[in-house]
Amino acid sequence: MAAPKERLFTGETFMKAHIGTWLKRGVLAVLAGVFIYAGASKIIAPLELADTIAAYQLPLNGWMVSVIALTLPFLETISGLFLFWRKSRRAALCVLGILSVLFLIALGQAALRGLVVDCGCFGSDAPSYDGMVRAILRDVLLLAAIVALYKHELNHQVRMDSESKVS
Repeated sequence: MAAPKERLFTGETFMKAHIGTWLKRGVLAVLAGVFIYAGASKIIAPLELADTIAAYQLPLNGWMVSVIALTLPFLETISGLFLFWRKSRRAALCVLGILSVLFLIALGQAALRGLVVDCGCFGSDAPSYDGMVRAILRDVLLLAAIVALYKHELNHQVRMDSESKVS
């Protein structure tokens, strides 16, 4: 049986390892903060959120809009909080990734149909085309961060599994 590799961190490798760790933590904190804030800002105004959702003119019944308006803010907030716990991180990233894709689809279809709506991301605001463009760009960046973090979590799990088999 081969001896396990020693992990020596000196100079450049030490910096690379720690910069990557701190960068990941920073991205996680920003991502969690965005979704916690977005969810919390909507929890206090479910009727406004329902009006915002209805403005997208999606093929949803009135009761569906109400259910989404009542549950979405809690889902965003809880998923944002779960990013801080390693055991729930991948599940939270999956939920947030799905939500981000759904947000992008809703915003994209509204823009393609010529609707000018408030994205509803952080409570209600005045609808504007520029606001929609900013929301789409923000959601693309959030989705890219979610995918990168999920990929990092998978790679970390593979490394942990392979190290546990060696020892």
